[in-house]
Amino acid sequence: MGQLYEDSDFFPPDYEKARLLYQQAADQGDAEAQFNLAYMYDYGVGISRNHLTAMFYYLQSGDQGYVKAQFKLGEIYSLGYDVPQNANRAIEWYRKAADQGHIKAQFQLGEIYHDGDDVPQNIDAAIKWYQQAADQGDALAQYRMGSAYYAGQGVCESYQKALVWYQKAADQGDVDSQYNLGHMHEQGLGVPQDYVKAMIWYLKAADQEDEGAQYNIGLMYRHGQGVPQDYAKAIEWYQQAADQGHASACYNLGLIYSEGEWVPQDYEKAIEYFMDAARQDHASAQYNIGVMYENGEGVAQDNEKAKEYYKQACLNESQDGCDAYKRLNNE
Repeated sequence: MGQLYEDSDFFPPDYEKARLLYQQAADQGDAEAQFNLAYMYDYGVGISRNHLTAMFYYLQSGDQGYVKAQFKLGEIYSLGYDVPQNANRAIEWYRKAADQGHIKAQFQLGEIYHDGDDVPQNIDAAIKWYQQAADQGDALAQYRMGSAYYAGQGVCESYQKALVWYQKAADQGDVDSQYNLGHMHEQGLGVPQDYVKAMIWYLKAADQEDEGAQYNIGLMYRHGQGVPQDYAKAIEWYQQAADQGHASACYNLGLIYSEGEWVPQDYEKAIEYFMDAARQDHASAQYNIGVMYENGEGVAQDNEKAKEYYKQACLNESQDGCDAYKRLNNE
């Protein structure tokens, strides 16, 4: 009855009446009412928030096996919502919910054991729980299973099985799986190399603003892989990725403008893009900025600044940067 007053399509909600009805049922041991009452106190639905009272009723409900309360308690202990963070207590409650088939609880157990932040990492346990959630159709768990088979982590490496799981997740719109399917078709991993299929999956990921997919589409237009070669479209896709801060996209745009490739040469634009990449420790961008300072291209000639950028490139393992730094230092 409480739900009728809390969430009705027929009349305005009466949260106080809902709370009273939940309270009556909760006092009689009704687990669902205890959970609903806890929720109202937890989120301040029609009443002042009171996390201690919420916790009291979540525990009463969870102890009776109410799966939503068990999952919520796992979440509370995992994230430390108004209680000390406690990974072992989180696992205990997630496990109770997971054993009842709660998909999110199964996935969260997989995450806890996979990451090993607050408990010892246990990849076998992670795979067990990811598998259970994935078998019930959870897209993130399916992505994790695909990644496990791709890397041979906790299972025998199998690109074919990775493709199966990535496909299941990608069909549900998981952007990382869509990107990975594009990558595997582009590289011919577990399937014959197929640039057309790679482009299809990259486009799906790019439609969800995945910067890596946008950059790879730019590369494919540049090289005419799966699509007719089109430099204007390559620049367009590089730009989309660069707008999201993709370092290699910024670097490639820098090269295009510095070399006057497909566009009028523009050193000032080039150095802007190189700077964007260099701030992310892109060694080749740092080296090219050094070159531009040394030659006075788009900036005032300045050997000291050139050395500074050559040094940065060298520290990021650019041999060209190391050689240029040594040369200027010896002059």
